Amino acid sequence: MRSISRPIVAIVAALLVVLVAGVTLVPVASAAGNVTFVVKIDGEDVSKSSGSNPVAIDGEVPLEVTIDNGTGNAVTVNAVRLLGRSVGATVFSSEIAIGAQLDPGETQTRTIQLDLRGITDQANGLFEGEVQLLDPDRNVIASEDAVWDVRGSMTSLFGLFAIMLLVVTIILTAFSFRDLATGRLSKNRWWRGVRFAFVGLAIGATVLVWLSVLRLVAPRAVIAYPLLLVLGIAGFVLGSLSPDPSHGIEDEDEDEDEDEYDRSTARMGASVGAPADTVVTNPDPASTIPGNQEQ
Repeated sequence: MRSISRPIVAIVAALLVVLVAGVTLVPVASAAGNVTFVVKIDGEDVSKSSGSNPVAIDGEVPLEVTIDNGTGNAVTVNAVRLLGRSVGATVFSSEIAIGAQLDPGETQTRTIQLDLRGITDQANGLFEGEVQLLDPDRNVIASEDAVWDVRGSMTSLFGLFAIMLLVVTIILTAFSFRDLATGRLSKNRWWRGVRFAFVGLAIGATVLVWLSVLRLVAPRAVIAYPLLLVLGIAGFVLGSLSPDPSHGIEDEDEDEDEDEYDRSTARMGASVGAPADTVVTNPDPASTIPGNQEQ
């Protein structure tokens, strides 16, 4: 069954790489000058959102953007970007063109009717994220942290990913502990540790993703990565300290040799302890011939 468990380990590794690879693709939010803004989605101020009071994303809602150019230069805001992340990886991104040009000291308010069904097709659950103002070159002018409650479904991309990760984690964990119990793990202590490190990482990633899907917590990278690190190290230690399966095989061979020795000794003892008056005779070969028997 090792040929089955190895592909499962590879699948979990690929899923974990997909989960964390988005971190390097997340743009760094920065504020240029004193450009400030307030974004309201369906009347909810994004700047006041939190894990207990997230901004709902569902269907068609109005987006209101108020931008204040406090700099000494003219500013062009080309678009508003909505970003959602899970464990630091970008799950969804949506840009809304507004084309606002502001002179120094000017304030503008734009109201746009949004269709957010594109986001609900990508994700489902609680996510941390940002609202960003972009210039014509797609550079970030200003940003605001947010917590989103994306009211999608389990058939969204993130929902299907969560289901796949759960199934693979259950299979990997079951096979790993079965092999541990039956002595089928690798004889190499390092590879046993690596295998259970993947189990720990898979369990941690599954818990974080499902906390988001079940709308219990919006996992943040600052908490998620240390948790994954601890679980990965714990799994490695568990695997590396697990019993060497070759020792179990040697013990079984020794037990079989001892049993065979005991049986041989018992047979010899039975032969030695036979009654002394027992006489073993060999028949005369000549007497076994039919003609000789009558004579």
